[in-house]
Amino acid sequence: MPTLDARVSMPLTGFVRSFPFDKQKKAGLIVAPKESVPSAVGTYKIRGQELADIHISDAAGDRSKANEIGAVVTGGTYETYPYSLGWFVSEREMREAAMALQPLKHAALSCAHALLLRHEVRVQTLAAATANATAIAPD
Repeated sequence: MPTLDARVSMPLTGFVRSFPFDKQKKAGLIVAPKESVPSAVGTYKIRGQELADIHISDAAGDRSKANEIGAVVTGGTYETYPYSLGWFVSEREMREAAMALQPLKHAALSCAHALLLRHEVRVQTLAAATANATAIAPD
């Protein structure tokens, strides 16, 4: 069974998530702004922005297409993106996310959705904490 890891980035274009399930074949899932990828297989709405999920292994039969999709959603190639950007999520967290959202048909989609929501909560919590700290900070 392959090890699941996830890297998370928030570029200016919106949320991007990548789940490289197979590091040799570069098969996995990217979640990105829907308008970036017209061949998306599903969507989410976060903060009113429609996001798309793309199965690289299904949507891109050849490497150049995978790189093209990666370039659209990340500003780099799909091959380099999962190993070069930020926030690590453990295999246990991925499994917990999948279990929490069992009604969704695909475990990877469950993970992606849960991670998006969790990250959104973290962003909101951080923003609230910062606002509170600013409000009560002494002059």
